[in-house]
Order: sequence, then C-alpha cells, then structure tokens
Amino acid sequence: MNMVRLLLLGVFLLATPSWASGEDDPQFKNIRNTSKLDLIEVRTWVDRGGMENVLVEAESRSRFDKKVRYRVSWYSANGEPFKTIMSRWQNRTLPPKGSLEISSVAPHASAVAYKVEIEDL
Repeated sequence: MNMVRLLLLGVFLLATPSWASGEDDPQFKNIRNTSKLDLIEVRTWVDRGGMENVLVEAESRSRFDKKVRYRVSWYSANGEPFKTIMSRWQNRTLPPKGSLEISSVAPHASAVAYKVEIEDL
C-alpha cells in the first residue's frame, strides 16, 4: 500500500472567505500531493450560522480507477481534536481523470483549525 498524505492545516479567518488555487498559494504550503492526485482548490468560509467550513477539490491524473481514502479533523484552540464522523477514514474510488470533493463543517463554534488527509490505497 502506497501511503502518501496530503496535509492541509488551516487556521480560519473570521472576516471573509479565503480562496486558494494553485500550488504556489500559501495555503498549500503544508501539502504534499499523492502521486496521482492534483490539488485544485481549497476554500474556507464562515456560514450564516457562524460555523467554519472547508471545501477541498482534487483531481486524479490516472488513466485507471484510483482508490483513495480521506478524513477531515477539526481542532479546538488548545489543539484537542473533535471526534466526528468525518474524522474517520472514508474510502472512495475515482474514475479515470475523476475528481474528489471533500466538504466539511466545523462540529462546534470553538473549532479553530482543521486538517484534511488524503491517502492512496
């Protein structure tokens, strides 16, 4: 099993949505691409209810089906993780040249950081 992780560590801005596109963007500085996935976009925003949101889009470069797994972890200001369904690994098979969209809402208003992990299976 080839285990390569994409790590995205975010600290949220409460004012306006932040957009990131392209590997040179500062929001991608903690990310290592898997061999067959390109990170397309990372977006964070605060919804009307005051909850933080994150959206990650990635695309497969493979000409074959690509099996990956992913999880999203949310953290409090003191670094404690929140236990949520999204913090469990979720498996996904992408078709050739397929895309992966991971969307998550903070489990609590006190969540101040997140981490998205994507691994090849």
